[in-house]
Amino acid sequence: MDRLLVAEDLARAAILIYANKQDLKDAMDADELTQSLGLQSVRTHPYHVQACCALTGEGLYDGLNWLVAVRAPRVAAASLLTLPSHSN
Repeated sequence: MDRLLVAEDLARAAILIYANKQDLKDAMDADELTQSLGLQSVRTHPYHVQACCALTGEGLYDGLNWLVAVRAPRVAAASLLTLPSHSN
């Protein structure tokens, strides 16, 4: 994880981690996974750990919605800078 956080190509990346297998009683929940990965110390990237169950699809869209919400302002701002000008 540390190498990913300092990679130049990922400098502006948001981090979405799925805590899958939530249908199993021994699965780590999102908080446990956050602690296990040491994410609470990440200050350079927005991150989210989303509990999910791939079998039922529960939580999958929640994670994607978070990613869109985090990235949308940056994408919108970038697209404004690249809009073609219309000259008559």
